[in-house]
Amino acid sequence: KKLRILWRNNGHAENGESEGTCVEIRITPYQSDPDWTDFTVLDSCMPYHRDFDTSGYVTIPEDYAAGKYTINWMWKFGPFYFGACADVLVENANGGSNDPSTTTETTVSGDGSAVTTTPPPPPAAPTPSTTPRAPTTAAPGGTTKSVYEQYQEHGCTGLDNPGKFCYDYFGTYCKGTAGLDACGRSICHLSSHEDLYPCGKRSLRSAN
Repeated sequence: KKLRILWRNNGHAENGESEGTCVEIRITPYQSDPDWTDFTVLDSCMPYHRDFDTSGYVTIPEDYAAGKYTINWMWKFGPFYFGACADVLVENANGGSNDPSTTTETTVSGDGSAVTTTPPPPPAAPTPSTTPRAPTTAAPGGTTKSVYEQYQEHGCTGLDNPGKFCYDYFGTYCKGTAGLDACGRSICHLSSHEDLYPCGKRSLRSAN
């Protein structure tokens, strides 16, 4: 049975500090005070976030009997850990249909309660397409600037969708107020201020 585990984003997923860190998920039959050695590892290195989605899936083994279990969530962040526990109820662990469209999914919510739902059908395979051109937008005076030129002039916070731009071009995120240049412009993580035009200088296209 698949179990989806969600946790709250605490800000580290937006400033690069959580990159490469792992979440460990363990399970044990419910007890009032379980010992650390009672837990079995379900996933030893689940990414803390995938594109800022702080959730992941683990699979409860089929040989686990129906009943109440305790899930332990532990985040290995630097030299120290963050941890939390939640109790879940496993039902029909050894029965049910093998048809993925009817497989139930148990989600551990923020308050530790378990909610069982039926996942939606898998999405259709994407249609192949050619490499998209850089998006453009109309500028004052009738000129047209690419979104990258807008980034060079205004930084990522000056864009309509800074998160999408930084992910599309750099595979990262907009750093916001972290590391502003002399003009107060933000850059994408893994980008640099050298990627921006000098303060007060416009692109040649918009200057003509």
